[in-house]
Amino acid sequence: MDVRKPKPIHSIREFLTEIGTITLGILIALSLEAALEAHRSHELVEHAKADLRYELQGNRDALARTVAQEKAAKAPLELLAQYGRQRLQGGTVAEPMDISFYVDFRPMNMAAWDSTVATQALAHMPYAEAQALSRAYSGSRIFNDFEADAIRHWYEMSALPDFATANDAELKSAVHEVALNQAYQTSMLQSGQGLLALYAKALAALN
Repeated sequence: MDVRKPKPIHSIREFLTEIGTITLGILIALSLEAALEAHRSHELVEHAKADLRYELQGNRDALARTVAQEKAAKAPLELLAQYGRQRLQGGTVAEPMDISFYVDFRPMNMAAWDSTVATQALAHMPYAEAQALSRAYSGSRIFNDFEADAIRHWYEMSALPDFATANDAELKSAVHEVALNQAYQTSMLQSGQGLLALYAKALAALN
């Protein structure tokens, strides 16, 4: 192996030249490394933003359908509650002929957000974007927890007895369960509409 010995330095000028050359080489290497890291960070952020945009749009569309279904279910649910209360009060009322409603409960997806946090892509995003996304997904988590409770009461209501033939004890319990569902319905509508606004802000920040 050919090992070259360093040339002897004969003057301050030669010494400064050698130091300058070494320093310049280090600075070039550091600059290249910084440029490469910046490129990697940019790609990481762009991939994360594309995934977040897709996920948020899907969540927004699913939530908009759920909110619309909740709104449509308000009238028939109130009709059922009124009928039950009137029967409990001893009134002679005709049974509602057509009470039907449907709500498609869909949990808000969080996979893209979890990946963005895990890969630290969020740390490379502008503060306004990160804040809008954080609020949207915090709202999603709260909505999912609340929806899980609402689903449980919704299924319990599906097992209620026929209001027209139920005895007073059964009817009182059934009316109470309907009232609980109405309370959850009101809260879910407010929460869902607020979350839709957060999704709009997050998507605007990403564009």
